[in-house]
Amino acid sequence: MVHPLNTRKPLHLAVATALATLPAMSSADVEHTEKVVVTGQSTNADVVIGSGDLSKVQAQNLSDIFRKEPSVQVGGGGTNTAQKIYVRGLEDTQLNVTIDGAYQSGTMFHHQGRLQIEPELLKEVEVEAGAGAATSGPGALGGSIRFTTKDPEDLIKEGNEFGGLVKASYGNNADYIKVHTTVAAKASDTISVMASWTQADADNYQDGNGDDQAHTPVDQKVGLFKLHAKPSKDQDIRFSHSETTDEGTRNFRANQNLRLGANDATPLDLARKTTTLNYNYNPENDLIDMELTLYRNEVDMKQTAPSGFAAAAFGTNTPEVVTYGMDLRNTSIVDKHSLTYGFDYRDEKGSATHSDLAPPATGWTGTRTDNTALFGLYLQDNFRPNDDWLLSAGLRYDHGEFDSWDGHSVQHDEFSPNASATYFFNQDLNVRLGYAIAHRTPSVREAYIIGNSAFDPNITSEKAENIEIALNYEKNGLTFDAEIYRQDIKDPHNIYGYANETDDIKIYGYALQLGYEWENLSANFSVTDNDPEKGSIALYDAHPHGTSVGRTWMATLDYSIPQHNLSLGWNARLVEDLEDVPAGSSIKEGYDLHDVYAEWKPNGDEDLTLTFSVNNLFGELYYDHATQSDRSGSTIGNYEQGRDIRLSVAYQF
Repeated sequence: MVHPLNTRKPLHLAVATALATLPAMSSADVEHTEKVVVTGQSTNADVVIGSGDLSKVQAQNLSDIFRKEPSVQVGGGGTNTAQKIYVRGLEDTQLNVTIDGAYQSGTMFHHQGRLQIEPELLKEVEVEAGAGAATSGPGALGGSIRFTTKDPEDLIKEGNEFGGLVKASYGNNADYIKVHTTVAAKASDTISVMASWTQADADNYQDGNGDDQAHTPVDQKVGLFKLHAKPSKDQDIRFSHSETTDEGTRNFRANQNLRLGANDATPLDLARKTTTLNYNYNPENDLIDMELTLYRNEVDMKQTAPSGFAAAAFGTNTPEVVTYGMDLRNTSIVDKHSLTYGFDYRDEKGSATHSDLAPPATGWTGTRTDNTALFGLYLQDNFRPNDDWLLSAGLRYDHGEFDSWDGHSVQHDEFSPNASATYFFNQDLNVRLGYAIAHRTPSVREAYIIGNSAFDPNITSEKAENIEIALNYEKNGLTFDAEIYRQDIKDPHNIYGYANETDDIKIYGYALQLGYEWENLSANFSVTDNDPEKGSIALYDAHPHGTSVGRTWMATLDYSIPQHNLSLGWNARLVEDLEDVPAGSSIKEGYDLHDVYAEWKPNGDEDLTLTFSVNNLFGELYYDHATQSDRSGSTIGNYEQGRDIRLSVAYQF
């Protein structure tokens, strides 16, 4: 049974309109009502990206995944190794990031990206911006990003016992070649399995001037195994295991392009292993809809500096972060309330091993380790008293223990409340006010530099406060969303995560979106802007916290021609100059990007799909504003990829 007030998908602005058509419900009414998505969380309009969107842009990396989302920026240049995600200007280290429910803990090195993910495997991506619901997990200061991989059923056509996908992709900018194969089968009436293998290879990519960005080749291999079982109509089990490797010679600071002898090219190997078990029990009972997630995630890196600054500072470094945890929750429909409650546990262990080329400037060799243990209890209540109101309130209790490399330990106990109210003027128009607090105890921050700084035993938890107002209108194919927000992060931790910084972080922002659908045409226009400050100074480039990005305008047009089985699209992103910068820093120059695509299914079904796209159509030469750099001439980020003509052929059987 699917409860209409029970889901974890954050689509509350779109769903708010649907809710306005429903009367206030009692538990007796629930089972006769169509499924409606409600979260009641205190966050903004969330981003949801489907596999079809990723296929049309022929996504190669994180930047491509979020290419159409103005509220999400990806900096670091055009390689997976360097890329980082920013939401409302906050770095992804401030967010909870999960793959199939498995938390992606910590980072390897602040000049490398946190996340390695293959877009071809993704079924859906959800972004929740800002501190929000109690169900978001511990330490979600800036929100959360949830990646969900495909199931075997997504590859098996109705009525078949076996299926799969074979796909080949090419991009001319860096001679990018990717081959993907997935096979899926029904082992029985209740069990299905799938196995995927993806390999991508590319040379250095070229910027908008056609010049090579040095040490940016791609050599990535990704494997995924997934089992889906339904032992009864009330139970659902998913087991998945994925492994990703990325190898190559990169700049020591992979997200920068220094030429001053402090950024030597170094062999770099990155690997991620993620194992997840998801169990759902959902009988014909309003009081029971139970979800259990168990996971283990391991990220390893090896970087050997052959000479120069990097060798003197670190020699050979093999950092590692291992995370395991669980989440058990249940949702009960009681009268007009949807109550989600449960507990979660997470253990993070980060270690750094320095060896070879001794003595390093850091003054030590061997292994040093940080460890975090987190336990949380939470309750979130979504309440629909009548047709006019949707109310939500929640509370988290988190107990955190952190043991640092130098023998110090701290324990923190924190409560994180949230509340929101949505008022429906009618079935087309609603307005929402939300407020939320989130805390984060010290945690494994950056494995590469564990042990490079002393731990402050008086360190306090970080605290995020988020308040926002949002308006949503939807009628006859026309949609309009508007929101304004303010978020503060008090007592932020420093780059090592070992001490509080003096200045708090404050972010003010707004987002507007206008969309229209008419017959075969879909159009969307949006603008977003936020003003992050650290203390009284603009947050220019402040790892691990965030960065400032110019006002961003976005326009997308999608048009389908059913009689020819053809879809066409255009996407434009305009980022204005950022002139509010600290003294001594250069402005961030704006840029104007255009992408186009054409997708053709000659047989009219999913059997054969040909996709042609051009990213950065006019070959713009630019630095993404989210790329860490002071633009002073001594610290320069990588240019982004220039024009890239892409072609893919996919056959689903």
